[in-house]
Amino acid sequence: MALEQETNAIFRILTERTIGESETYRLEALMGSDIPSGVKTFFKAELRRKVEGDLRKSPWFTGVRQNDAAAARVAQTLISSLTDAYRFTRQEFLDTLDLAVHFVTNYLCRPQWTLENFLFDRAPRITLAELAEGLTFFADFRYLGEIALRSLQRRGKNEIGREEFQALVQNIDEHVVRQHDARELADLTRPLFTFFQIGGTQADGAIPVEALLVFFEDKRLQLLKEYVRGICHLRNRTHVTREELMNLIEDLFAGKPGTSTDPSSLPAEQPPAPSASNPEPVPAEPEAPAPPAPERPAPAAGGQQKANIALSLTFAGLRESVVARSALPELHTLIHPEQRDRFVTNIFKGDAAHFAGALDRLDSCRHWRDAEAYLGELYRTYNLDPHAGDAKEFSDTVRKRYSINERVS
Repeated sequence: MALEQETNAIFRILTERTIGESETYRLEALMGSDIPSGVKTFFKAELRRKVEGDLRKSPWFTGVRQNDAAAARVAQTLISSLTDAYRFTRQEFLDTLDLAVHFVTNYLCRPQWTLENFLFDRAPRITLAELAEGLTFFADFRYLGEIALRSLQRRGKNEIGREEFQALVQNIDEHVVRQHDARELADLTRPLFTFFQIGGTQADGAIPVEALLVFFEDKRLQLLKEYVRGICHLRNRTHVTREELMNLIEDLFAGKPGTSTDPSSLPAEQPPAPSASNPEPVPAEPEAPAPPAPERPAPAAGGQQKANIALSLTFAGLRESVVARSALPELHTLIHPEQRDRFVTNIFKGDAAHFAGALDRLDSCRHWRDAEAYLGELYRTYNLDPHAGDAKEFSDTVRKRYSINERVS
């Protein structure tokens, strides 16, 4: 699996750039090394958490008044100094580096999912202080957590539950996506390209397609995910460059009538479009429950559980989310050449690659209800009446696939 191989390569390269063959390594040396900021941020936050935890367990510290402001300031200064001066043993450093690389990989591929699962790992509700502390582990896509925190502070909230946080972050990301045109949206993937190119095996700087597919799924951009997957499948590509990704997104947007990516189409109270590198929208507060989140990869059976963090890359789960297939007949076997030509022309606006990507996506649907939901989204995108003409015929053909092997209620 390309993603797993390149993650392992990143670990090896970062080891060479930091501790090398040494038996010990200081945090201050790590912070000055040529490694991704996300890894540095994780290291410092994780070490600070450990130092503070050990300090608060010490017998003498229990005698300090915890609500004394002056004592709290001194304690934080002490913790910062001890953290910066810390020296890792070799094994301790390598264990933390492995954890950091997998954590950053998870976050870059699935920012919403990782934020939620990390912050609410131990409890279904957390205080704003716990939220702020948890956000110190993240370096990229900081707008997600920071805007959420400011929004909650502005509303006078003292704590937040998991579902409310999920809806809030999803709302923030939806506004970010809407305020970017095709090239700016592709530019949001820059942190993925920067990180994976460290261990890249491609001379042109291409990164694994599966990392991008999971990223788009996390943002609920299902059509974009399936389009990119379909094109790369047709071209037999497992890696893609950022320029190629930009072109694919532009091609898809160009064929999507009724879908505006112009920031002027947003409500009047929305701010101007932010920069792609550090978007700063101020989203409206969510007024209704968020739609059900897509099914997330489950931990692989027998996988090693990482200490302190209940998530590690589950490559088997990622593989399933990207290339899962059912035992049902493939759709292309049910579509006659004359039908295919009409479907491509009248439904997909002449885009044969998108048609192939849609068949690829529908082949992965194990139940008619899932295929029906995807078709509904497809027809809304192209402003088609699902009950008329070629759209109805296409739906009937897809439904026939399930009537062959299972009873459709």
